[in-house]
Amino acid sequence: MIDIHSHLIFDVDDGAYAYKESLRMALEAEQLGFDIIVATPHYSNKNFPERKLLKNFNKLKTALMGCDIEIQLGYEVLINDMHYEGAKERRDLTLGDTKYMLFELPFNLMPSFAESKLIELHNDHIIPIIAHPERYPYFNKNIDSFVYFIEKGCMVQLDAGSILGAHGHEAKDFAKKIIKLGLVDFVASDAHCTEDYISWFPASYEQVIKWVGHEYADELFHYNPLAILQ
Repeated sequence: MIDIHSHLIFDVDDGAYAYKESLRMALEAEQLGFDIIVATPHYSNKNFPERKLLKNFNKLKTALMGCDIEIQLGYEVLINDMHYEGAKERRDLTLGDTKYMLFELPFNLMPSFAESKLIELHNDHIIPIIAHPERYPYFNKNIDSFVYFIEKGCMVQLDAGSILGAHGHEAKDFAKKIIKLGLVDFVASDAHCTEDYISWFPASYEQVIKWVGHEYADELFHYNPLAILQ
């Protein structure tokens, strides 16, 4: 399996709090069958600890070189913070130095400038991936507003925990609906600690198999994330 959304890098956001916790997360993921994790710290263009981030990422990457798991660097970019980035800077925020960017929306209100930001990304030849849309209340209330993002060229990433109800029954129901409609491209951990891998990922894979079968489940957990990283 390949995870394109994980808060694996220690002491930079609300994910792993220390080096040993990052190691535990990576080694637990390896035990579960992961080949690649893209570490995606929350990106902010205000007081972002880039030097510390790169130092901590490289320390972790070096420590894992003898293991059967690879880590790459990406970001989870709040769409508000795209406002100040030029084309070159946006390219630096993609997943594993690809043309794909993982972004999140505010949880409470859809920003009025979202469409213009997506157009800017496409103009820069960057393909946006919307993170955990099942967790946004405004999509739950109006699925057409979610489909609109797909029509604007967004790919879709669900959180494994949502599939099992970790973020409430509305998020689970919405996740089930859009998986059955074939509107999802990736399932990722959005892991913030070791328990997020242990508790959610294996069971979420089995649940998706029950909903839509092995073929689509394997696309969401392996083949699609592999394709974008290649």
